[in-house]
Amino acid sequence: MDNKGKMKPSGVHTEDIYKINVQYFPGSDQEGFVKAVAPVTTFVPINSQAGNSDLGCEISPIDVNKGTGVLMVATYYEGSIDDTYGFGDSLNDLEMIKECGHGIVMGNGQAEVKAFAEFVTTDVDQDGIANALRHYGLCG
Repeated sequence: MDNKGKMKPSGVHTEDIYKINVQYFPGSDQEGFVKAVAPVTTFVPINSQAGNSDLGCEISPIDVNKGTGVLMVATYYEGSIDDTYGFGDSLNDLEMIKECGHGIVMGNGQAEVKAFAEFVTTDVDQDGIANALRHYGLCG
């Protein structure tokens, strides 16, 4: 990482990296990996719908997440965070759900994320986004 907390791999490319998706292989040292990256990154496990966290994780610099992204966009366009709508279903969406003026979680989303939702809509494959837009009067 550079002195600004951005991940900079050597010899790969010259662009800043803000998020890395990691897939675990069977038998990999997941616990050791988590211990190594957790102190210097934001670590979010990737879970299946069954709650299996052995799939992998997302890592990013500390304090970089979907919530800070929404806040930056609202600030850039001089909008109010109260007028933002965030749709999610997984732990990687949690900070966005908390930050947005209206945090919406899909019916098939994880319970940990639903706990912070302003509104829980139907499952994604049951027109969850369209149903939430109708709920808020944003479409007919």
